[in-house]
Amino acid sequence: MNSAPGKYVNVHIRHLACDEEERDRQLAESASVVMRRHHTPNAVSALSWIRDTLSRFPGCRLAATVTGRNSSLVGLRDGRIVETTVTGPIVDPGLPAAAVYTCLREGLPLDDALVTLRVGDARTDDVGLWLRRFPPTASVL
Repeated sequence: MNSAPGKYVNVHIRHLACDEEERDRQLAESASVVMRRHHTPNAVSALSWIRDTLSRFPGCRLAATVTGRNSSLVGLRDGRIVETTVTGPIVDPGLPAAAVYTCLREGLPLDDALVTLRVGDARTDDVGLWLRRFPPTASVL
């Protein structure tokens, strides 16, 4: 993971992530990340879903929802919202949320950060992930 020009952090942090539609309630309640994989139509709906999800699952550290083909909003327990934008094709919409979780755990910046996400073994599989605070001037939750 590259979080800043010239700074490489190679970390492997395990965490449990669940889809919001997970049928096993215990699994969902134990998850660090709760994810909505289908597209949320607008920022207001996304922020409302994030707030409700963090309330429903008090053990989760962040809730993430896809907001566009290459973008998502990730809400943190402390009220910060991070907008992610992927610069290339990505197979799993949960990967940006996993990158935000990793940055959070490692104490890396979540605002105006460019993260290189390697999916697989080859550099040709790398995608860039841009993280920035949403909205840029305030916390929403």
